[in-house]
Amino acid sequence: MKMRMSGGLTSPASITRRRRLRSIIPVVALGVCALAGCSNNTPKPPGTSSSPTATQSPSPPTASPTGTSGALPAYCESYAKLKASIQALTQLSPNSGITGIQTALNNIQTNLNEFTAAAHSQFGPQVTQLRSALDNLKKAVQVASATPNSANISAAATAAGGVVSGYTALQTAIGNRCG
Repeated sequence: MKMRMSGGLTSPASITRRRRLRSIIPVVALGVCALAGCSNNTPKPPGTSSSPTATQSPSPPTASPTGTSGALPAYCESYAKLKASIQALTQLSPNSGITGIQTALNNIQTNLNEFTAAAHSQFGPQVTQLRSALDNLKKAVQVASATPNSANISAAATAAGGVVSGYTALQTAIGNRCG
């Protein structure tokens, strides 16, 4: 039995597969969000606001976190981009599809590479942990998209938790150095 769906013939099995694939997105996004503590209390990158409609101009840095005068460390801008890309992963909608997750993960990878270059080896262990966890999540999403069953979707959620742990370790190491 074939059913007519959005411009093409689709079997009930492919409809079920699409539904399972869509279930990966909220699982990964909620897994990252829940473990990362997504809330209005989460520190935001400079120049951002917890309200999606509010706009703020970034304030120029006037003092370093240690209280001496001077600019923030050079890696702070790339760290803010990394943080924003991780938060963007938590805001994906089910309509984003696997492509949306993969794009978000690639953005995190790009921003992690930029941060690594800016920070040099200062946060080596934390970057290594986050990079490994990100690779694991990418693989888990690929497996779950190829075979969208509950075990593979659960594995993707667990891998998302690894990304959160890696990011949390980096966030702790950075502390208040970036304001």
